[in-house]
Amino acid sequence: IVFPSLSVEVLNDAGLTSPEGTEKADYVLDVCRRGIQIAHELGTEVLQLPSFNDGAIRSEEELRRTCEVIRRLCLDAAEKNVKIASENDLNQEDSLRMIGMVGQDNFRILFDTQNYYLNGVDNTSDLFRAIAPYVAQIHVKDGMGGVVSNALIGEGESGFDKTAEAINEAYDGEWLLIETYYDRPPFSEIQADIYDYIRRDMATCRRVFHIDQEGYHVSSSI
Repeated sequence: IVFPSLSVEVLNDAGLTSPEGTEKADYVLDVCRRGIQIAHELGTEVLQLPSFNDGAIRSEEELRRTCEVIRRLCLDAAEKNVKIASENDLNQEDSLRMIGMVGQDNFRILFDTQNYYLNGVDNTSDLFRAIAPYVAQIHVKDGMGGVVSNALIGEGESGFDKTAEAINEAYDGEWLLIETYYDRPPFSEIQADIYDYIRRDMATCRRVFHIDQEGYHVSSSI
């Protein structure tokens, strides 16, 4: 069993944007530091910190506060050889600003093939090329109608094919993490073997990313 990364999912309910000095901010630091320790004990290289829902970055102050907390966590994580990866939906300019504001060697981006599109980024492939040196791992998913992960990979509207081209050109990592929500509609409403959907997504990834030739590892979130 390999744990390519761990995610502090509770940040969706108590985000990195929580104001300093508040009970919520103290809680966020505590759970993230616990995550660093667990990642260290499991030998997991990457700890994902999502910035969605309660922690969504929608203002300059929220960006500043998020970078401040991540920088502090990066200092803690460096002692345990853990990389901190922010998963967010910032545009290209703000993504590059975040990298500069955190300013730590063990800071990375957890890239997602659909999230940026859902937040109005016009060209996800160009964004990827700009931040590729800082990308730790990649969530691969697609969707239709502005809904997150409700389509098989490559069958949605997020521009997956162009993003995949950019990944093939510039990605220096080894993990592609499939994040299709097989347990939600429309998949959960169809009488079919859920593992058939997984096989189809895996086949798409193997074909598009030339897995057999390039040495990527592919994992499903199920």
